[in-house]
Amino acid sequence: LFICSNNNSDGSDELLGALAQHGFITWIDTTADSATRIQRKAYAAALSAVPQMLDYRWTLVIDLDEILALDPERYTHIGPFLDLQEARGADAVGFSWVMMTPDSQLRHGDDPMISRFCRREPPENPLIKSAFQTRLAPFAHAHNPHWAWQYPFRTLDATGNILHTEQSKIQATGKLIEKNAWIAHYFYKSLEEFVWKNSRPRGGSNDPTSTQYTAPHFLDSFVRFFDKEKTQHTDKLLNFLPSLKDEIKYLRDIPDIHDADSKARKNFRERIDGLIKQSRESIETSYYSSDDKKSWHDLLRRHEVEVGEFYQRS
Repeated sequence: LFICSNNNSDGSDELLGALAQHGFITWIDTTADSATRIQRKAYAAALSAVPQMLDYRWTLVIDLDEILALDPERYTHIGPFLDLQEARGADAVGFSWVMMTPDSQLRHGDDPMISRFCRREPPENPLIKSAFQTRLAPFAHAHNPHWAWQYPFRTLDATGNILHTEQSKIQATGKLIEKNAWIAHYFYKSLEEFVWKNSRPRGGSNDPTSTQYTAPHFLDSFVRFFDKEKTQHTDKLLNFLPSLKDEIKYLRDIPDIHDADSKARKNFRERIDGLIKQSRESIETSYYSSDDKKSWHDLLRRHEVEVGEFYQRS
């Protein structure tokens, strides 16, 4: 695992440092001192300036809130899947992007995401995420590789059919196929986690050093898909839950990783209420519609009630 991060102010640097020290990850700190397109700079640094990347035939570029899901009836791990695609002539594989929804959850919880959020948007999103042969791409965008210009390439979908060639004008989209393998994107999570995510600028632009709450991207989608009415149930990822829990327990049993993880969670709990209060004014002066603003304030009221009930029980 190669993890790029920048300008962390939530205590996660200590956690990433502990994970790197024990050899679980390679941490690439791309902290910037001024506004820049930090996500693209991080991809460029990882793919062109970190020689260890070339130790691996394939690279999958995903965010920490994304999970590559394999059909457990066909594959037990990613190796045989990629070996098969490479034998078919793939230079890259495009995976359909499944957007997981908040599932009516207002507060952060300690259970893994795949057990907390078991609802998704309808299968309408055409965007893909890509795995590609490392040696062929010196750079990548969020959804697809940037190829070495002199090399003709082929991107297959997860079933082995051709999705893109070098003649394709747009490589970030594809036919919706959720068979064999797909990417689950836990972009929204609970209301608290959505606020936390948006207390910093997005990775693609703006000043990475800001820590003020900003009007969130995709608030309209968050409120539209927050409850169950417009979403679909899915339990496809629950097959991974036992092994995921075992891995989390193994890591948290290591003292310095446990301490860093605990500090980051304590920092979240101490700061989240203030950020939620900031969000009320920030959303009120944002460009979102009056209906979206009303829905957001309704959710804030629901959160206030749930928090009050939690402290009463405690």
